[in-house]
Amino acid sequence: MLREQIEVFPYRILSERTTNKLVEKISSIEGVAQAIPQVLRYEDGETVTKRLIVALDGTVPVERVMRKIDQVCKRLLPFGYMLRTGVFIKPKPTVSDYLRGQVFSPPPDDEE
Repeated sequence: MLREQIEVFPYRILSERTTNKLVEKISSIEGVAQAIPQVLRYEDGETVTKRLIVALDGTVPVERVMRKIDQVCKRLLPFGYMLRTGVFIKPKPTVSDYLRGQVFSPPPDDEE
């Protein structure tokens, strides 16, 4: 079963320091399984965050978690952001992932 996720899309690219604060605060919210930043890595080793995907554990209603995330974002992202719900992480590897070598075990055989 797919669990809903929340995407935090800031209107500016986030520094590593701001990202760490945001992940720490959001991860401590009840109902959040984990907060996963989507980052860009530059040649000089610097990383910046484009968006944050929040995986929920399903124990708390999505609306309540979203309100708490909104409160955190208002404090840490004064320049603006967008919140939306959906499924942003693939639930299982695709055939393309296996062909690219991004998955190390063969797909399970459904014919048993």
